[in-house]
Amino acid sequence: MVIGQTTEPTLFKSEFRHTGFAAKLRLGALHTLFNIPACEMTNQIIELDNVLEDVAPVIMESIAANMFHAVHMQIFEQALFRYIKQNDHTHHSTPQAIICLQSMCPATVSQIACEFGYSPRQLQRKINSFVGLSPGLSRRISRFEKALGLIQFSGHSVIDWAGIALACGYSDQSHFICEFHEFAGCTPTAYLASSQ
Repeated sequence: MVIGQTTEPTLFKSEFRHTGFAAKLRLGALHTLFNIPACEMTNQIIELDNVLEDVAPVIMESIAANMFHAVHMQIFEQALFRYIKQNDHTHHSTPQAIICLQSMCPATVSQIACEFGYSPRQLQRKINSFVGLSPGLSRRISRFEKALGLIQFSGHSVIDWAGIALACGYSDQSHFICEFHEFAGCTPTAYLASSQ
Protein backbone atom coordinates (compact mmCIF):
# COMPACT_ATOMS: atom_id res chain seq x y z
CA MET A 1 0.00 0.00 0.00
CA VAL A 2 0.96 3.62 -0.45
CA ILE A 3 -0.51 5.89 2.19
CA GLY A 4 -0.60 9.59 1.48
CA GLN A 5 -0.09 12.26 4.10
CA THR A 6 -2.89 12.17 6.65
CA THR A 7 -4.64 14.98 8.45
CA GLU A 8 -6.25 12.88 11.17
CA PRO A 9 -5.39 9.86 13.33
CA THR A 10 -5.34 6.60 11.37
CA LEU A 11 -5.77 3.24 13.04
CA PHE A 12 -5.43 -0.01 11.10
CA LYS A 13 -7.48 -2.85 12.50
CA SER A 14 -7.56 -6.40 11.21
CA GLU A 15 -8.78 -9.72 12.54
CA PHE A 16 -5.69 -11.31 11.00
CA ARG A 17 -2.12 -11.11 12.22
CA HIS A 18 0.14 -9.33 9.77
CA THR A 19 3.85 -8.86 9.49
CA GLY A 20 5.49 -6.26 7.38
CA PHE A 21 7.48 -3.08 7.27
CA ALA A 22 6.90 0.53 6.39
CA ALA A 23 9.04 3.07 4.59
CA LYS A 24 8.35 6.70 5.44
CA LEU A 25 9.25 8.93 2.52
CA ARG A 26 10.36 12.50 2.95
CA LEU A 27 8.02 15.38 2.40
CA GLY A 28 7.53 15.91 -1.34
CA ALA A 29 8.71 12.43 -2.39
CA LEU A 30 5.41 11.50 -4.09
CA HIS A 31 5.67 14.59 -6.27
CA THR A 32 9.41 14.51 -6.89
CA LEU A 33 10.02 10.77 -7.35
CA PHE A 34 6.73 9.50 -8.74
CA ASN A 35 5.32 12.58 -10.49
CA ILE A 36 2.18 12.40 -8.35
CA PRO A 37 0.78 15.69 -7.04
CA ALA A 38 0.77 15.14 -3.27
CA CYS A 39 -2.68 16.73 -2.97
CA GLU A 40 -4.13 13.73 -4.86
CA MET A 41 -2.86 11.40 -2.11
CA THR A 42 -3.95 13.35 0.99
CA ASN A 43 -5.90 10.94 3.25
CA GLN A 44 -5.75 8.26 0.52
CA ILE A 45 -4.54 4.67 0.52
CA ILE A 46 -3.79 3.03 -2.82
CA GLU A 47 -2.23 -0.23 -3.95
CA LEU A 48 1.55 -0.20 -4.41
CA ASP A 49 1.30 -1.26 -8.05
CA ASN A 50 -0.62 1.94 -8.85
CA VAL A 51 2.57 3.85 -8.02
CA LEU A 52 5.37 1.40 -8.80
CA GLU A 53 3.56 -0.17 -11.77
CA ASP A 54 5.48 -3.24 -13.00
CA VAL A 55 7.94 -3.10 -10.10
CA ALA A 56 5.39 -3.88 -7.36
CA PRO A 57 4.76 -7.55 -8.37
CA VAL A 58 8.52 -8.17 -8.49
CA ILE A 59 8.93 -6.68 -5.00
CA MET A 60 6.07 -8.76 -3.61
CA GLU A 61 7.36 -12.01 -5.18
CA SER A 62 10.89 -11.39 -3.92
CA ILE A 63 9.66 -10.65 -0.41
CA ALA A 64 7.33 -13.68 -0.38
CA ALA A 65 10.21 -15.92 -1.50
CA ASN A 66 12.47 -14.74 1.32
CA MET A 67 11.57 -15.73 4.86
CA PHE A 68 14.05 -13.38 6.53
CA HIS A 69 12.35 -10.14 7.57
CA ALA A 70 15.67 -8.31 7.75
CA VAL A 71 16.11 -8.78 4.00
CA HIS A 72 12.64 -7.49 3.07
CA MET A 73 13.58 -3.82 3.48
CA GLN A 74 16.72 -4.33 1.38
CA ILE A 75 14.63 -5.88 -1.40
CA PHE A 76 12.22 -2.95 -1.30
CA GLU A 77 15.00 -0.32 -1.25
CA GLN A 78 16.85 -1.89 -4.18
CA ALA A 79 13.68 -2.11 -6.27
CA LEU A 80 12.77 1.49 -5.39
CA PHE A 81 16.23 2.74 -6.39
CA ARG A 82 15.99 0.87 -9.73
CA TYR A 83 12.57 2.42 -10.33
CA ILE A 84 13.85 5.91 -9.57
CA LYS A 85 16.80 5.47 -11.94
CA GLN A 86 14.55 4.31 -14.78
CA ASN A 87 11.83 6.91 -14.16
CA ASP A 88 13.62 10.12 -13.37
CA HIS A 89 11.01 12.69 -12.31
CA THR A 90 13.52 14.71 -10.32
CA HIS A 91 13.27 17.60 -12.77
CA HIS A 92 10.58 18.88 -10.41
CA SER A 93 12.52 21.35 -8.34
CA THR A 94 11.68 21.59 -4.68
CA PRO A 95 10.66 25.18 -4.08
CA GLN A 96 12.84 26.68 -1.38
CA ALA A 97 9.76 28.46 -0.08
CA ILE A 98 8.27 25.13 0.93
CA ILE A 99 11.37 24.15 2.84
CA CYS A 100 11.29 27.57 4.50
CA LEU A 101 7.68 27.00 5.60
CA GLN A 102 8.47 23.54 6.95
CA SER A 103 11.34 24.83 9.06
CA MET A 104 8.86 26.63 11.32
CA CYS A 105 10.02 30.10 10.35
CA PRO A 106 7.74 32.83 11.67
CA ALA A 107 7.21 34.42 8.23
CA THR A 108 3.69 34.42 6.78
CA VAL A 109 2.81 32.78 3.46
CA SER A 110 2.53 36.26 1.90
CA GLN A 111 6.00 37.22 3.12
CA ILE A 112 7.55 33.99 1.84
CA ALA A 113 5.72 34.29 -1.49
CA CYS A 114 6.98 37.83 -1.94
CA GLU A 115 10.55 36.80 -1.15
CA PHE A 116 10.52 34.04 -3.79
CA GLY A 117 8.63 35.98 -6.43
CA TYR A 118 5.26 34.22 -6.19
CA SER A 119 1.83 35.54 -5.47
CA PRO A 120 0.42 34.06 -2.23
CA ARG A 121 -2.05 31.99 -4.30
CA GLN A 122 0.73 30.61 -6.55
CA LEU A 123 2.75 29.62 -3.51
CA GLN A 124 -0.27 27.93 -1.92
CA ARG A 125 -0.84 25.90 -5.12
CA LYS A 126 2.84 24.88 -5.24
CA ILE A 127 2.80 23.86 -1.59
CA ASN A 128 -0.42 21.88 -2.05
CA SER A 129 1.02 20.04 -5.07
CA PHE A 130 4.34 19.32 -3.34
CA VAL A 131 3.16 18.65 0.21
CA GLY A 132 -0.53 17.84 -0.25
CA LEU A 133 -1.60 20.15 2.54
CA SER A 134 -2.39 23.83 2.93
CA PRO A 135 0.52 25.92 4.26
CA GLY A 136 -1.19 26.36 7.64
CA LEU A 137 -2.02 22.67 8.10
CA SER A 138 1.44 21.70 6.90
CA ARG A 139 2.98 23.92 9.57
CA ARG A 140 0.71 22.51 12.27
CA ILE A 141 1.62 18.92 11.35
CA SER A 142 5.34 19.78 11.28
CA ARG A 143 4.98 21.27 14.77
CA PHE A 144 3.15 18.11 15.95
CA GLU A 145 5.88 15.88 14.48
CA LYS A 146 8.53 17.94 16.26
CA ALA A 147 6.64 17.41 19.53
CA LEU A 148 6.45 13.66 18.85
CA GLY A 149 10.20 13.60 18.28
CA LEU A 150 10.85 15.40 21.56
CA ILE A 151 8.57 12.98 23.43
CA GLN A 152 10.31 9.96 21.90
CA PHE A 153 13.74 11.49 22.53
CA SER A 154 12.89 11.97 26.21
CA GLY A 155 13.33 8.25 26.75
CA HIS A 156 10.12 8.17 28.83
CA SER A 157 11.74 10.00 31.71
CA VAL A 158 9.87 12.79 33.48
CA ILE A 159 8.59 15.04 30.71
CA ASP A 160 8.25 18.80 30.89
CA TRP A 161 5.03 19.13 28.84
CA ALA A 162 5.00 22.92 29.08
CA GLY A 163 8.62 22.98 27.89
CA ILE A 164 7.77 20.81 24.86
CA ALA A 165 4.80 23.04 24.05
CA LEU A 166 7.01 26.12 24.18
CA ALA A 167 9.86 24.51 22.18
CA CYS A 168 7.46 23.53 19.40
CA GLY A 169 5.79 26.93 19.11
CA TYR A 170 2.45 26.26 20.79
CA SER A 171 0.89 29.24 22.54
CA ASP A 172 0.44 27.23 25.75
CA GLN A 173 0.14 23.69 27.09
CA SER A 174 -3.62 23.44 26.48
CA HIS A 175 -3.11 24.45 22.82
CA PHE A 176 -0.45 21.71 22.57
CA ILE A 177 -2.75 19.08 24.11
CA CYS A 178 -5.66 20.07 21.87
CA GLU A 179 -3.62 19.85 18.65
CA PHE A 180 -1.88 16.66 19.78
CA HIS A 181 -5.29 15.05 20.34
CA GLU A 182 -6.46 16.20 16.91
CA PHE A 183 -3.54 14.53 15.10
CA ALA A 184 -2.83 11.55 17.38
CA GLY A 185 -6.33 10.75 18.59
CA CYS A 186 -5.22 10.87 22.24
CA THR A 187 -3.54 13.18 24.73
CA PRO A 188 0.26 13.34 24.97
CA THR A 189 0.24 11.43 28.28
CA ALA A 190 -1.98 8.70 26.82
CA TYR A 191 0.31 8.48 23.80
CA LEU A 192 3.35 8.15 26.06
CA ALA A 193 1.67 5.44 28.17
CA SER A 194 0.69 3.43 25.05
CA SER A 195 4.22 3.55 23.65
CA GLN A 196 5.86 2.07 26.77
